[in-house]
Amino acid sequence: MERILDQYFLYGANITIKDVNGIGLYIIKDPVLDFKDKKLAEKYIRDIHEKGIGYNYTKIIEYLSDFHLDQSKLEKIAFYVFKKLTYDDLTVPYFDTKIERIECYSLNKPVSVIHSSYKKYGRLYTNIIFNSTEEIRFLLTKFGKDTSSKKIMSIGEFYTYENNKILYYFDNNLINFEIIKSYEEQPIIINVLRNNNIDCNTLSYLWETLEYKPFYIIISNKNKAYYLFNSLLYLLPQYIKIATIERYPLFNFKDRTWLTFHISAQYKSKLISSVSKYEPDFVLLDLDLDYIESLLKYFPTQSGLLMFTNLDSISNIMNLISNYLSRNLEKIFVNKLDGIIVFNDKLRIFEKYKLGNKVRFKEIKIPENLNELGITPQIRNICRRSRNSYNDIIKNITIKSEILRKIENNNIIDNSQIQEILLQYQQ
Repeated sequence: MERILDQYFLYGANITIKDVNGIGLYIIKDPVLDFKDKKLAEKYIRDIHEKGIGYNYTKIIEYLSDFHLDQSKLEKIAFYVFKKLTYDDLTVPYFDTKIERIECYSLNKPVSVIHSSYKKYGRLYTNIIFNSTEEIRFLLTKFGKDTSSKKIMSIGEFYTYENNKILYYFDNNLINFEIIKSYEEQPIIINVLRNNNIDCNTLSYLWETLEYKPFYIIISNKNKAYYLFNSLLYLLPQYIKIATIERYPLFNFKDRTWLTFHISAQYKSKLISSVSKYEPDFVLLDLDLDYIESLLKYFPTQSGLLMFTNLDSISNIMNLISNYLSRNLEKIFVNKLDGIIVFNDKLRIFEKYKLGNKVRFKEIKIPENLNELGITPQIRNICRRSRNSYNDIIKNITIKSEILRKIENNNIIDNSQIQEILLQYQQ
């Protein structure tokens, strides 16, 4: 079943938003030029280059107006010239102010976009397809990136002339890139405190454990859990590197070293392998059984891992793992796992411990007086990893709780102000 949701024009190109069997499409139809008009347009392009007129659409229209073309021909030629001088097939979504992100994760597959008016679809799939790495390299050069390097693998980010952010990844003949034009509102920790039944001590304990890059599984509504951990990771040192693997874009780590991967970008095992090459401090992704073996094989031991699921209980998670993995892989997975976070009506932290040869999970209840908190499994792990004493860790949690109360009491909603407070406490 096909439904047209919207239609509008940009620079003479027709944009149609469709729903086809529940999948969102963003279809671009360029104005058609005949052979004679194309030759004329190419002449104008050479002239614009020579005269240094610039690539602004309004200036192109002003330049073409001197030739007294009829209005229909003027608009068609202006679009063709503007497209060739700027970003070729990506010109329309790039300059469409309703598009927030443009994503190319594979050759011979549609480029996808995030549309501000149709976020319920996650991604809209376009009729733009790149068939060769040469096309993409040429396009990235137009955006301002030198792609002449012969390195086997290249990873990084840069900003376009219009100050939009591009993340890219080259690996032999594989090129992925994402253009981030605008960000949604950044998650802030004060909204977590205001809108959820979470006390500062519990949140500060979780914050402290995150600094040591644990492996947590999180049971929660996805949007709610993502907002919580997006906000918490913003409180960690600014130099940390975060990688997110998402089917739909929910995280927003603006101004951080943030690497985003689309869940269907590559074969899943290769995707995990690619992510591990970045050596991220944290990887955030859904609990997906197809990833588990690759995670156990490729995942760097120095990285933290946060896996999200809407399964309703710890026993269901452990049964799922037990039924899917071999006995040996199940043992490795459980050994790596530090705990399970349940975030529904309130935030509950369950940490792993051993009872004989069996693994159990114990809820950690954080007291109002932090000095009454005993040696939890995670505190024991932190002491072993960092060589900090129990008293050192309790002191750190207490300071973090004071910071959260200060943020809440002073109604601080700006992440830059929060960073200033963190810096003051560090000094």
